[in-house]
Amino acid sequence: MEAFDAGVWNPFSAPIRSGWGKRSSLESILIEGVKLMSDPHPTQLPLLDDEILVELRDIMEDEFTSLVTHFLDDLPVQMGHLRRAVLLGSAAEVYRIAHKLTSGCGNLGAMRLAEWVRRVAQAGRQNTLDGVAEMLEEMSTVAEETMTLLRAQLN
Repeated sequence: MEAFDAGVWNPFSAPIRSGWGKRSSLESILIEGVKLMSDPHPTQLPLLDDEILVELRDIMEDEFTSLVTHFLDDLPVQMGHLRRAVLLGSAAEVYRIAHKLTSGCGNLGAMRLAEWVRRVAQAGRQNTLDGVAEMLEEMSTVAEETMTLLRAQLN
């Protein structure tokens, strides 16, 4: 409810409940996804988590297409902002952009991309941008693959 108090609503900012005191499948999957994201190498994660997408489609219904389309439109823009922040050597900006993007990726089940972005955010937070340009190159490849799979979800 704090999202409503702030005057902003985000479908992922409030807990999703299917019953009193009981987690929905999507909420459980997201929690497990966050746990997984902290350990494995990104290549060990799926590009897309089909369970999250199925649950999200069920919950969002007609808004699912709008949500995915917004993500597909915004991802290249955010990637460009990340590249620019790295070129400028702004670790704080890298962290800010990547942190926001991590949530969006995870919420859509883009687990491999979310892990790459999380690693970039961590580098920005630690104020060490060494190797981040290389991570961004790998991230770009994964982003393209992820976007292709997400577009297929719209058909």
